[in-house]
Amino acid sequence: MKVKQLLHKYHELIVYSIFGGLTTAVNFITYFIFTQIFNVDLVYSNIIAWLVSVFFAFFTNKVYVFKKSDFDLKDTTIEFTKFTSVRAISGAFETGALWWIVHYLHGNELLTKFVLGIIVVVCNYTLSKIYIFVEKEEETHKSRKLKAHVK
Repeated sequence: MKVKQLLHKYHELIVYSIFGGLTTAVNFITYFIFTQIFNVDLVYSNIIAWLVSVFFAFFTNKVYVFKKSDFDLKDTTIEFTKFTSVRAISGAFETGALWWIVHYLHGNELLTKFVLGIIVVVCNYTLSKIYIFVEKEEETHKSRKLKAHVK
């Protein structure tokens, strides 16, 4: 397979990885600021970091990863509700696991947060792809025509 075809085939995953990395950076920086500078408890800091990174991730995922440039109020509200619901579940998992591993297993806080972050990013991508930013019927038809033309 040629490089151009590989990039086209994996474009979405590559872009998601870039913005996932940026979202993780936003999350870590926010978490660090609140725990280290403002001395806020790790659970509250993680919740604040989650909120900031979810807003960042929604708009970057919608526009750059899944190329949904339409901001129809109804569709965007549905996507945002699904997005925040999925992220709330993964955020609760991350926060609970972080608290449990740090307090009961005496795990390294930043290493634990990093590993949990990787797990959360993989789960969030999968759910974004199959549940949140799904293509409408007419978009699927156009996409198939485009893919047939590229091959």
